[in-house]
Amino acid sequence: MTLDAGAQEGELSPADGSGPRELLRYPDAETTLIYAEFLEAVGRMREVGFPIERDPAEAWPDFVGWRVNYEQAAYAVAAAVYAVPALWSGPRRHKVSPIAPIRPERGNPPR
Repeated sequence: MTLDAGAQEGELSPADGSGPRELLRYPDAETTLIYAEFLEAVGRMREVGFPIERDPAEAWPDFVGWRVNYEQAAYAVAAAVYAVPALWSGPRRHKVSPIAPIRPERGNPPR
């Protein structure tokens, strides 16, 4: 499926041209990501000035409800390609610690 510019928010338009389909949100579902990790991610976004429109506590149920649509598929892809063990990207075949993003200092990039 691909996002279609003509689709409304919360809809996907399949590549087969069959028209927009509504994404399902499951607010009572469970995700492997815990609330503390969600708050850590929100904190990282705030550190770089990303605009936060909703209170994290209010947004959490919706975040979980949407994440369950893709979490297992994303984890399977990460495992299949042996992706870098980034934070919140799921388990890996071998025991490795997640790697947090590294941000260069403000100003000129390192050479």
